[in-house]
Amino acid sequence: MNSSLFSMAEDLVDQAYVRQGAASRRSREKLIKSLLANRKIPRDPWDERTIGLFLNEIASMDSNNFPDNVGVGEREGRVFSALVRARHMGLAHGIGRSGDVGAIQPKAAGSSLLMRLTTAMVLHLIKISGVPGVKACLLLPTATGMALLLTFSCLRLRHRQRRWPIDGDDEAGGAKSPRNVKAAAGKAEDVKQPLDAANGKERGKGAAAAASSAEQEMMTTRAPEPKYIIWPRIDQKTCLKAIVNAGFTPVIIENKQEGDQLYTNVEAIEQQIRKLGAARILCVLSTSSCFAPRAPDKIEEIALLCKRMGVAHVVNNAYGLQSPKIMGRLDRAARKGRIDAFVQSTDKNLMVPVGGSIIAGFDKKFIQDVSKTYPGRASMSPVYDVFLTLVGLGETGYASLIRSQKDNFRYFKEQLAKLLKEYGERVLEVPDNPISLAFTIDSFSIDKRRGPTYVGSMLFKRCVSGPRAFARKTEKSVCGIRFTGYGSHCNAYPHDYLVMACAIGMTRSDIDRFLKRLNAVLKDIRKEQKKLREQKTSDSALAM
Repeated sequence: MNSSLFSMAEDLVDQAYVRQGAASRRSREKLIKSLLANRKIPRDPWDERTIGLFLNEIASMDSNNFPDNVGVGEREGRVFSALVRARHMGLAHGIGRSGDVGAIQPKAAGSSLLMRLTTAMVLHLIKISGVPGVKACLLLPTATGMALLLTFSCLRLRHRQRRWPIDGDDEAGGAKSPRNVKAAAGKAEDVKQPLDAANGKERGKGAAAAASSAEQEMMTTRAPEPKYIIWPRIDQKTCLKAIVNAGFTPVIIENKQEGDQLYTNVEAIEQQIRKLGAARILCVLSTSSCFAPRAPDKIEEIALLCKRMGVAHVVNNAYGLQSPKIMGRLDRAARKGRIDAFVQSTDKNLMVPVGGSIIAGFDKKFIQDVSKTYPGRASMSPVYDVFLTLVGLGETGYASLIRSQKDNFRYFKEQLAKLLKEYGERVLEVPDNPISLAFTIDSFSIDKRRGPTYVGSMLFKRCVSGPRAFARKTEKSVCGIRFTGYGSHCNAYPHDYLVMACAIGMTRSDIDRFLKRLNAVLKDIRKEQKKLREQKTSDSALAM
């Protein structure tokens, strides 16, 4: 209701009561006005009535919700189910257009406004989470793997348009390197010699001109089609599938080990760039959030290397947005070196249903180009979910969750270590990983059928989801590539272990309940082991 309608209401209801209602309405409108003006996450959370008021106003701006609209196209926001309509608040047109997922949709001004506002709030979130230098982001209705694939596709298009020289060609053996330019000039001279002799011209001048011409041509030659993506090993299928399905060959870099922790072999990355040539490499795909005992990649060192060698750098930051420590590394890496894009999941960081991701970067045009790579319109659902969550949390609410994650991680590790000491096992020391925890299960095999991974299956039967158990020397084929020690991010990790995450949204109650159920599982296995030992002793005695 606007001011004139409230004035008319005063003829029907006591003026004092109507003015109270009008004041309440103005306070909500003030929050909405602030959001539209600042385009940042509200400092404090909105209540559900304010959220509902704004969404109803937004939905009324889409053509499918106009009172007199007549739709005669094949896609007019028609929704058969009342439950589906209610779930989406009538926002049925989606976002974007066929040429750009970030474009304004003429039939859906409300949905387009919500998409732009939510994207602006996500950008604000990335900045306050530790990357103030980020320039742009794109909120997509795809999970992390597909977002990586789109990023690779956009990089391929950019690579095709690039001409030599590029940064680092001299080091990487590219077209501008002295040995290649000299070789090309030499070839041109060989071709030119017979012509010079036939015409009786001065060979020296002709050869010099040919060499100069060849050098100039080489300096402007388009880069060859990229074939490789350099990928420090992380035993998670999504990254590998994104690389292969985008049409590239993964160059897998095995990790180094120091103590319990696995970390990036930066020297091996550089060796591969030199061996293959920067022009044949699409990018280095590094990982900033991962399962222990692997530590996040050395993002800063990789960024510096990529800048020096003229190679693109994409970071899989799947659930790193929730960690100030990880985000700080990204910010430093971008300031010192090169990061073309970093990709994160919405469900892992913002506690929304699976199906959304965020591509962010430090070059606004590149992010816009990725947006244009997406084919067709896109679903509104992930945008809608993220909007509801961010205004429902507010900046203070999200900050509180981040603090809780950090405190819970410390508590979880301490309590887990106490429990494991009773069973002769221990928490693996992975100091650079602020989200994932792992502990040894070397002594928890029962028999050939019930090996160390039996701990994981027993926990699952007790309604514990998330932990994953890994046995040494497990072999697995992914995308046609054979891995030894799959799951442990290296060929020969010295322990069987169980890994879990202490992620955003986890509570002390969750931790305590997990530890109680874990204790019960470990006790049961020890009892089973004891029973088998006694049985073997008895069988041996009878055999004698």
